[in-house]
Amino acid sequence: MDQFQDIVRFAASMREKIKCEFTIDDSNLSDATIAGPFLARMGFSAQIFVLTGRIGQKGSLDQIALRDLIDMGHTIGSHGNAHRDWKTLDVGELVDEIHTPRKRLQDVTGQTIDAAGLPFGGYNRKVLAEARRAGFKRLYSSDGGVARDGDWPAGRTSLRRDMSPVRMHALFDPEPLFVRLKRRIKAEIKKRL
Repeated sequence: MDQFQDIVRFAASMREKIKCEFTIDDSNLSDATIAGPFLARMGFSAQIFVLTGRIGQKGSLDQIALRDLIDMGHTIGSHGNAHRDWKTLDVGELVDEIHTPRKRLQDVTGQTIDAAGLPFGGYNRKVLAEARRAGFKRLYSSDGGVARDGDWPAGRTSLRRDMSPVRMHALFDPEPLFVRLKRRIKAEIKKRL
């Protein structure tokens, strides 16, 4: 919890330098009771990717929690139904795993669901094409790196418990590592000449 709050606070302090967006997957109830409220207090609107097969299960988001997240300013997106790797599914299963949860979430929230977080971050041409056919305008992978407007899919970098604060803060540095290293090496060479 402290690690999460620290990184959100750090991201808030970097607003002038870099655009930062948060996404949350897997439909845990803590999305609505811990993460969502804290992000909102810090001025962030997150994309919450929901597994429709978990809606209403113990420890998971229910319809009230989904409404609470929307009321906090967060956006609901699809993460499928059963957290299956979409690239391993046959065509019929893929259609069902992409289209059915999107429709259910639209029915539950009363909103257009136009974004999805790829389960396990995996995709292939078949998945990308079916997501487009379903009407998604934004698709998020776990490729890492910087997500740019229009990327299909958009990369995301996962924050994990085993990441050091230094590593997490480096994710928000607007100057890429190789640029910093190049500048540092030039300065060292110049000092020695």
